[in-house]
Amino acid sequence: MRGQSSAGAPSATQSCIPSDVHEPMIPLYASAIGTVCAVAALACGSAARTSAPKSASTAAPAPPAPLALQQDPLLRKLHFAPLSIDGVQGWLARDVVQTDTLAAWKAARGLRQTTNLQPIVVPVESTEVSAGHSLPALPPFDEEAFRATRRKLLAPVPSSAKLLGELPTAAPWDEPYEEKREFDPVAGVKQHLVLVLLPERPWEIVRHFAPDGVELAPRNAELSGMLRVWNDRWGAEAIFVDGYFMELQVERTPTTTEELRALALDFHLTCPSNREAYGVEPAGRLMVRLRAPHWVCWWFVE
Repeated sequence: MRGQSSAGAPSATQSCIPSDVHEPMIPLYASAIGTVCAVAALACGSAARTSAPKSASTAAPAPPAPLALQQDPLLRKLHFAPLSIDGVQGWLARDVVQTDTLAAWKAARGLRQTTNLQPIVVPVESTEVSAGHSLPALPPFDEEAFRATRRKLLAPVPSSAKLLGELPTAAPWDEPYEEKREFDPVAGVKQHLVLVLLPERPWEIVRHFAPDGVELAPRNAELSGMLRVWNDRWGAEAIFVDGYFMELQVERTPTTTEELRALALDFHLTCPSNREAYGVEPAGRLMVRLRAPHWVCWWFVE
């Protein structure tokens, strides 16, 4: 049949020949216009592909949350969605009420060996960042260099100079000083927080949300380095972090005055403020705070 290739379909050249050309003239006609028709066919095909309407893309359904999260009695009440932050893929639940945040963190932390996900609680706005960049790998952490750098930075701050001057001979207060938890309910306020789960180690996850060297806050690499030290020595893990403070849960606390003084030094150099954010925190009160099973790290001094 005319206009058919050996495979049965019209070739690019044959498709250019008008239907009224007589059979004997086909070879000559094709020879004369073959090259032109082939190019035209390619151009027409390209134009057709360009001008063809795009089919509506259907977004792929979000993958389900890890099965362990769906089976936990508390976590299955939350609505986990995929999250990409600083190039790290994880999960988040935006509907955690303030009174349930500590319990939700503990539930997610208890599943870490199964899910390989480290939990952290953050404000809603902390996750509203671009995922188009990726943080570099953490550099090696030099404790002595960190202490020297932070001492120099805090030297002009009168409250810091006073506390560091008291610390070598300080003793913890006799009266307790119970640090208020930020997860305690506030009368008349229904605050919703975000539970983020990332495949990172406890000392890494905070650097996505903590202030990076703002005012007297340490750089995030420094903060992560000191958190690793505290995690190794005291089993410390951050529960909550935002631009102003960080709360940690600890498995062990110092048992001697010498241990308390050493920890208080590093804690103050890392977290140079306190809840009141003004005036001088007595070294003895800081030592009492660090005997509790949870620590609160404040950064900004007024």
